[in-house]
Amino acid sequence: MVLAIRPDLVDMSKAEEGWDNDAFYAPDNIKRNQMKGFVVGVKPYAANGILGDPRGATAEAGRELLPSPSNR
Repeated sequence: MVLAIRPDLVDMSKAEEGWDNDAFYAPDNIKRNQMKGFVVGVKPYAANGILGDPRGATAEAGRELLPSPSNR
């Protein structure tokens, strides 16, 4: 979404893969893991502070996630 709104703030050449664990995002676990992430932060999961893999991010995908009418 930042790529869509403020691309000047994003340097995709620095994007790197983070922690990717299907169990973390499983429907039975996601609420608990999200709350734990807010409480203890991302570092216990991913040393680089990244969850998932942002390397495929695009401004177009970000615009699709923005609420209308501010789709840019």
